[in-house]
Amino acid sequence: MSYTKLSTQGLIPSIEGKETFKGKCTALRKTLFPKPPPDSIQPTIRRKQFKWDWNPVSIEELEQACSSIAVQGKTPGPDGITQEMIAKAFEAIPDTFLKVYRLLIDKGYHPKCWR
Repeated sequence: MSYTKLSTQGLIPSIEGKETFKGKCTALRKTLFPKPPPDSIQPTIRRKQFKWDWNPVSIEELEQACSSIAVQGKTPGPDGITQEMIAKAFEAIPDTFLKVYRLLIDKGYHPKCWR
């Protein structure tokens, strides 16, 4: 049985003629992480800045989105938060929810965990 036999450790063979540990590390680093080409070769991609013209979120829209009536599911997401918890939190601090959502929409930020 192969798992009962003693294992032997061998030396790492030379890499690009380098025998020392430091030399092997340098050779691997140069091979695995080469320097990027000069900027003059890479094309510059310029993205047009676009300003969204959104109307501010109203408290009524947010209430409809956060209410437990809007979403019938009771299963929590990956974060463990249920729709009922969101609805109760909104009832407790609606102004905070409104500030957070307005800020996120104004900045155009959509947290990964909400996708």
